[in-house]
Amino acid sequence: MVGEYGLALELLERGRSASWSQLLGLRVSLDGVRAVDVALADKMCDIAKILQFTGAQHDYASAPNESAYAREEMAGNRHRLLVNEWNNSVEEVRKLPGCERFLFPKTVDELMLAAEDGPVVVITPVGRRTNVLILLPGKDLGIRAKKSRLGSLDPWDETDDWVEKDRAEALFEDMLSELWYKVVRPIFDAIAIAVRSNPPDVVQDRIFWCPTGELSLLPLHAAGDYTRAERGHKIYDFVVSSYIPTISSLLNAQRTSNTAAAPRILAVAVAQPTGQVHIGGTKQEIQYLRSHFPDNEDKRFEEVLENNATRESVLHSMRDASWVHFACHGVQDVSQPTKSALLLTGTEEIMLENLIQIDLPQAEFAFLSACQTATGSDTLPEDSIHIAAGMLMAGYKGVIGTIWSVFDRDAPDVARDVYGYLLRKKEGAPDYKDAAMALHLAVEGLRERVGTKAYLSWVPFIHIGS
Repeated sequence: MVGEYGLALELLERGRSASWSQLLGLRVSLDGVRAVDVALADKMCDIAKILQFTGAQHDYASAPNESAYAREEMAGNRHRLLVNEWNNSVEEVRKLPGCERFLFPKTVDELMLAAEDGPVVVITPVGRRTNVLILLPGKDLGIRAKKSRLGSLDPWDETDDWVEKDRAEALFEDMLSELWYKVVRPIFDAIAIAVRSNPPDVVQDRIFWCPTGELSLLPLHAAGDYTRAERGHKIYDFVVSSYIPTISSLLNAQRTSNTAAAPRILAVAVAQPTGQVHIGGTKQEIQYLRSHFPDNEDKRFEEVLENNATRESVLHSMRDASWVHFACHGVQDVSQPTKSALLLTGTEEIMLENLIQIDLPQAEFAFLSACQTATGSDTLPEDSIHIAAGMLMAGYKGVIGTIWSVFDRDAPDVARDVYGYLLRKKEGAPDYKDAAMALHLAVEGLRERVGTKAYLSWVPFIHIGS
């Protein structure tokens, strides 16, 4: 890569998703350290667990008559000691052979490895210009897209009043068209994806989108000219799209699967937590999943449903599961994104901050069939903080989520078709890396049923990760 592009990529990756940086540092794989110094690896693992689970808020033992201030000061001092111990341990690791760059920011050569499964496209809006860096397998390239002013994701943004359906549809189509002609097609030209009137019957090429700023709120996976009915004018005619919050997160997700055995699957369903409307399709989703395990003799499938779906029980079951499916309500907290949550029985919930604190050694794939699980915050567009990204950071390698609310009638059909594809093989273990293609085909089927212009039905579903 030309030096300036490589430096730009390194700096962008360092600044990207700043809110995740410390957590990712604590969750780093210690396998390389353990191969050289088992005792040091175990020590760091213990420190990391304490820092992850408690931070500065740990309720350390204190005398009954101590003031709240004294207890807080003690907790803070203990936390600082642990942080210092962690930092000292990191320095010890860097003295070990082969570990000299442990926890250093990744170099451009390391970041380039993320493109092993397909182009990685980092898009940064700068004023009216869109800058693009593209990573290709074994190659590198930097381009600048045409100057453009992109539309808004929300067709109702331009007014406080409700917009008529036809007008809203037209605004949305304009935005998708701008994404297609001013962002996606120039990128396709740069990486030699031929946009033609006779696209392949079976789309197999993958592309990984890493948008920043306002573009992280826009549905690049749905870009296209929807005034033209024929094939060859929409992004999904040519590639299978996935999103990533950072390049490093993709590299982490691409690590070898934890096990070659068939996955253990956990299904969680809560139709109506306290204060929420009833979701009509949760039972149907679980039935579709259950149908793939008619006898379940090997206990590969577990259900945690309705009143049994407490935070404690769900988190406990997640530790043993490699795949997890949530059919429930999700809520996005735009003011405090880490408080965004999956709603369980009664008033219980699993917040984003809970997900990034738990240890999930078997984690591979998560399907969040809930509303707003991959909705970013317009106040923190650079941080990609949402529940689906939290699942990725917690150790899952691939995640299906939604960027806004979905219809009850659509979610069961998408879940049925996704698992129908993932669990189609009679022999051999299902592969979580098939999830992107599974969703691509499931949404294609949904479009055929509801119509291409039923954007609110099919656009929300996205794949994140490897």
